[in-house]
Amino acid sequence: MLCYKNGALAREEVRDRYSNGDWRTFNEMVEQTPPGCNGYMGLYFPLPEIIPPNVVGEYFFATSHTPPRPVESIPESMHPRTILESQFLSIRSRVNQLLAEGSPDLHRLILTGGGSSNQVIRQLAAVSLFVPLLYLIQYLSRTYSMWTYMFPQRSKQQATGARYWPDMLGGNNHIPIGHLGI
Repeated sequence: MLCYKNGALAREEVRDRYSNGDWRTFNEMVEQTPPGCNGYMGLYFPLPEIIPPNVVGEYFFATSHTPPRPVESIPESMHPRTILESQFLSIRSRVNQLLAEGSPDLHRLILTGGGSSNQVIRQLAAVSLFVPLLYLIQYLSRTYSMWTYMFPQRSKQQATGARYWPDMLGGNNHIPIGHLGI
């Protein structure tokens, strides 16, 4: 499991600053910005980060140069897509480091937390991580962490009477959201 301190916090800060605090506007800006953000990249760390350790601040780059060059800022309309692409690129690079050489490609993505309820974020995560099927695990309207998935007997057994995760989902491990056609 990968832990990032600035995941939702950084997305919410970008939403508040560039999308008037509105997720619908944020999503529209993401969808209107082409993949690759017209040659810009941004890294957003409002608080000292866990991965990479202790990085703080915002960093912007023009990726149309080799190597990419630091720039002072990027167009305001690019920030929503830029933050998502940079976060998913970071996750993809970490996952690739964790997989053993010769491992099969990822075939399932399990998203939890507040961002998992946003279709635009889910779809961009699947595309960025090269996962053709997107799965979301939710129980009732609450989303549980992977800790709950791994150790449900310690975290939810008393509340639900379930013995393991499939029991909490009515016997179905994964609820498919849909095929993204990639």
